[in-house]
Amino acid sequence: MQNKLLVICYTFPPFSGVGGRRWAKFAKYLERSNCDVSIIAAKKQESSQSPWTADVLTYSHKVAFIDSNYPLILQSNPRSFWQKLKYHLALFYVKLVLKGNYYDASSFWQKNLTKATERKILEGYNNVLVSCGPFKMASFVLYLKKKYPDVNFIADFRDPWTNNKTSFGYTTISPQRLSYEKLLEQKVVNHFNYILTVSDEMTKYFYDLSDGNNVERFRTLINGFDKDDFQKEVLSKKHEGKLTFVFTGTLYNKSMHIFEEFCNALKLFKTENIELYQAMQVEFYGQMSNSFRDITKDIDCIYFGGELPLQKVYEKISGADVAMLFLSDDLNYSFSTKFYEYISQNISIAVFSKEGRTGHFVEENGLGYSCFSGRVKVGIELIFQDWEMGILKRNSSFDTTNFDVEKISDQIQDILI
Repeated sequence: MQNKLLVICYTFPPFSGVGGRRWAKFAKYLERSNCDVSIIAAKKQESSQSPWTADVLTYSHKVAFIDSNYPLILQSNPRSFWQKLKYHLALFYVKLVLKGNYYDASSFWQKNLTKATERKILEGYNNVLVSCGPFKMASFVLYLKKKYPDVNFIADFRDPWTNNKTSFGYTTISPQRLSYEKLLEQKVVNHFNYILTVSDEMTKYFYDLSDGNNVERFRTLINGFDKDDFQKEVLSKKHEGKLTFVFTGTLYNKSMHIFEEFCNALKLFKTENIELYQAMQVEFYGQMSNSFRDITKDIDCIYFGGELPLQKVYEKISGADVAMLFLSDDLNYSFSTKFYEYISQNISIAVFSKEGRTGHFVEENGLGYSCFSGRVKVGIELIFQDWEMGILKRNSSFDTTNFDVEKISDQIQDILI
């Protein structure tokens, strides 16, 4: 009998945002394996497009966008005086009427979401998965969990919830609001049938929060790479005579301290080791922090190319010598989408972070270099030496099979009813 899965994912293609990537990919492969997947996502008003719109084409008729009622101005980066005024007024309003985290964009979604979800349950979708964050929407469907005890409810965490120090504003809310979020978090962890996360560290964290009665409920489901993204030949252009570093994606504010250490090392090379400096070409593509240009303005070996189509991104990755990861201190164990995209192209990886699992994994498997805090300059020098000698670390024999989204999606079938 065909499995039926409803996925609740706040951001979903064609709307932009990396939050939609994970389940756009998984849903595509589940559909190919004869699983009936429907999506509920938030309706947005924006002109930008998602890099993963093509993944949704075959099942786009089963994607329902519903109003979230969260103020649009709070989902923007206000620049003008009037935009900033509207932003502060909207923020004052949500602080006044909401408990918990007022930066959670699903905070006003309960009525519309539960109505749409119940409708799909009555249509026979007996597996309901909530992709977090934002997070409150997972607690909203607990009401339906009680009403439909035979339905299989799955919470999937792309990001940490209340211990999140990188996004969703958890480091700025009051202790009282954080306590309320922790209460919601524990209710979800204890009452959903399954808890999925993107890393073993997050899986252990949520298991430790639970009543501990069933370890099988807690599973790690990594992101992985998708062969469809580069199934056409990637025509890369190598930079002869240049040691080329590339970064693609989003450079987050919480990782700017390690990025600044990287830039300070380049400035030192400019005065102390001009041969190394002139041999380097450092390229950034994607979304950068507001302070990116200020930090890099005197470093002429750094180039910022903005956002590119996905195929072009892969061209830039495969055309470089070293692909860079800049990780925030609290996520120095994470294997981001970028990591899996990098290893799919058999490119040397340099991890810039506080000492942690990701950097150690890269080193131990011969995939590249760990440039930990306080040792970034030394790490770059080692990369340069290996490049000059033609022995840059990249493990072409590393088995990437288990990092393929198509294979990973098989794990989801195992928990569906």
